Amino acid sequence: MDSDQSKKLVQVLYRFTQLQRRQSQQTKMLNSELHLLSALDSILKERERNHNSDGVMVSELLERVETSFSAVSRSLKGLEEKGYIDRIPSKTDRRVVRLSLTESGYTALKCEHEKMMAGVKRLVEHLGVERTEQFAETLESMYQFIKQELEAEELHAKDC
Repeated sequence: MDSDQSKKLVQVLYRFTQLQRRQSQQTKMLNSELHLLSALDSILKERERNHNSDGVMVSELLERVETSFSAVSRSLKGLEEKGYIDRIPSKTDRRVVRLSLTESGYTALKCEHEKMMAGVKRLVEHLGVERTEQFAETLESMYQFIKQELEAEELHAKDC
């Protein structure tokens, strides 16, 4: 890739970062909080299908979101302060705390999800089906490339 293409790609990615910051200022929730709420909701729905109404342990949530404990802990604190989640202490083991969504957590998640899907629908209408497919394939390719690069760096870092 020549220098001009590299610069153009970096500029476009930077502009997306700026848009993301601007967008997050307009919502009640950080992207990390939305991601956690969505993962928590998904786990809880799986549990309901298996007739298990217990809350979700933080370790289970960590597995699902593949994020550091400290980042998850900060987000959970914010979600709890906003009244979107409850921490439920175990009746049998005081060290264990389970998480559940509150009604306002469900409402906030539904609202954010609806806004996101409406935006995606408008984007698909703007791009058209063919360009949307190409865009999705390009993003997937970028994801796989960056993931492989990070894994290679992690392996190399262990050797140093």
